[in-house]
Amino acid sequence: MRLKKVRDRVDAWIALNAGKLPPKGQWKVLAEQIGVSEEALYRELATRNIS
Repeated sequence: MRLKKVRDRVDAWIALNAGKLPPKGQWKVLAEQIGVSEEALYRELATRNIS
């Protein structure tokens, strides 16, 4: 993806997927889809207070 920040990639994914994140057990797949590490995704979701 051309978006460099994890925040921007997550926002774009959410916008393309009806405004919802996948269930917690599928976050690894989300990380793969947007091209970031699982840890980077988890850090971003933690800043959004999503658990």
